[in-house]
Amino acid sequence: MAERHEKRNEAATGDPAEEKKKMIREQAIGWATRPVPCCMTPAVLDRLLGQGYTREDIERLPLSAVARSVGIGNPSAHAEIAEGDTVLDLGCGVGIDCFVAWKKVGEQGKVIGLDLSPDMIGRANESKAELGAANVEFYVGDIEDIPLENESVNAILGNAAVGGAPDIGRVFREAFRVLKPGGRLVFCIAILNEDAPKADLDAIHAQVGRFDEPMTEQEWLANARDAGFADVQTLTKRPARSSGQKNWLLATIKARKTER
Repeated sequence: MAERHEKRNEAATGDPAEEKKKMIREQAIGWATRPVPCCMTPAVLDRLLGQGYTREDIERLPLSAVARSVGIGNPSAHAEIAEGDTVLDLGCGVGIDCFVAWKKVGEQGKVIGLDLSPDMIGRANESKAELGAANVEFYVGDIEDIPLENESVNAILGNAAVGGAPDIGRVFREAFRVLKPGGRLVFCIAILNEDAPKADLDAIHAQVGRFDEPMTEQEWLANARDAGFADVQTLTKRPARSSGQKNWLLATIKARKTER
């Protein structure tokens, strides 16, 4: 990976963005150490099928990876990944989407996973060794400061974690920078349900506003367009299944970097 960026000072105090990143790393410890069942459970299988993975996708993956995954969709299904492509997964977690993409790129392709949490990257590398996925690479890094060269990847994936970035606009700009012309971006994200009661929306803003501003579908799409993307669209949208997320929708958005 390119040594293009200097390491950020994560010890800074009083910086809401750095506080949020610290919080994410601390939460990830719990996700990475979540107990793994002895075998595939109906609950895990139902969750992943509901997110758009196929049974074939799931059966190919280590149980520890699928049980510890925290995504909300299947971005690889919409990214037009071809054999020989280089694919980047932003906020890769334990690597489930990297391994789904790995099966598509073949031996001549490459998959790169980037995540803020060393604990999640550690779990991803365990699965990589179990699968023998030599052309999958995992790195601890910041999705707002992608350590790759310009125009170096064919497709970019993001699954839930991208919504935790303090500066979503910067994530899109960095993604645009590293995508090759004609490259695709697919993010599975949680968006604010604009039809929710005003009192509920006010409560959401009060709860999370210290770190980030909950975004609507149109605000997400606008950030992609502002970064330079074309063909920006929402592919899927469904209600969140958790009772605690009644005011959120789960969406898959797609955009393209136009050919020169």
